[in-house]
Amino acid sequence: MEQALKPRSLAFAILLGALLLVLAGSAWFSAPQTTSAAVGSGPITGWAWSDNIGWISLNCATGSATGGSVCSTSDYKLTLNTNGTVTGYAWSANIGWIQFGGLSSIPGSTGGQARINPAGDQLYGWARACAGTTSGDCSSMTSRTDGWDGWISLNCTTTAGGCTESSYGVQILNDAFRVCNATTGSCAWGSDVVGWLDFQYATLPSLATYTLTVSKAGTAGSVTGAVGTTNISCSTANCQYTLNEGDYGSLNANIAGGSTDFVWSGDLCSGTTSNPCNVPALTGNKTVTATFNTTTSPPTGCLSTAASPNCVHSTTVRKGNTTTLYWWTTDTASCTRAGNPSGSVSINTGTSLNGSGATSAVNQKTIYTLTCQGDDGSTFTDTATINLVPTFQEI
Repeated sequence: MEQALKPRSLAFAILLGALLLVLAGSAWFSAPQTTSAAVGSGPITGWAWSDNIGWISLNCATGSATGGSVCSTSDYKLTLNTNGTVTGYAWSANIGWIQFGGLSSIPGSTGGQARINPAGDQLYGWARACAGTTSGDCSSMTSRTDGWDGWISLNCTTTAGGCTESSYGVQILNDAFRVCNATTGSCAWGSDVVGWLDFQYATLPSLATYTLTVSKAGTAGSVTGAVGTTNISCSTANCQYTLNEGDYGSLNANIAGGSTDFVWSGDLCSGTTSNPCNVPALTGNKTVTATFNTTTSPPTGCLSTAASPNCVHSTTVRKGNTTTLYWWTTDTASCTRAGNPSGSVSINTGTSLNGSGATSAVNQKTIYTLTCQGDDGSTFTDTATINLVPTFQEI
């Protein structure tokens, strides 16, 4: 790429330079300055500045030197695409259209089309002032023959030349273009015509955020994983995570607590019964549920009047005395012990309930009943009878 403009006369060059300095000086103090949020996809708005040619509008905003009247092409605007490429046009009142993307005959073997690197901290590649082509509108990539070809290097590849600032290249910090100066670099280079190009007055598109709703259904199990930089850990219904556009990752359903298998449902991995559930780059709100299944057995157990492993269903006591009842159960969710006429006594819940408890004073024959609800939803009952010791009276 040639670095010097060769005007047809020295007088013309001096006149043009003076005119550009006047325009630049008047524009510098009225420039719209913008800030940006997290980088997403969409239009890059605002302005770029060149000491040589003044303000360059990136989206034909009101207030450009031409009043916006020439910015009427249907494909006008500078756009950051989801794949990181930058396409579209910028407009300079002094040199006309500057095209990003869709270029051919790019100088050198490196650089390529304009783009933001995956780390999101550097603008790479090339743009071209269409006035540097023989057609004047970039319909042809053939360069003019007077020494200016219109190429603008965004990261100063080795073929650009003239890039002497030590940290040269259009840099991004905190999701905004940095100041172009000898300390930070952050400049593009467009030969002696455009010179150093400063993007600090441009606004990057905001990054959209979406909600990923993760749910666990069933009596046991959990969902874990990572999407973007967010760790996922969910053991209940409706765990919600706010994620950035483009975040992706994977989820795993973890079998635990008696669960035997699972199935995914929702927007992601519906019908899948294996891990992982891959979360593609987010473009909207998504939901995913892991439903865990368990294999259960009907409840079993015993209500006994003796503490031995064998179940004894009756005993005898003297009138007014108490006795102790014992119980052993398996596969139960909850149990209740009831007696007539002593009323009901709730027993702590659990899958294997073993315990004992005293009766109230027995004044008549009393039947106690153990009722248990099983993990499978069925009911189990067992009984124990307390009789009175016979008494004798003289006739």
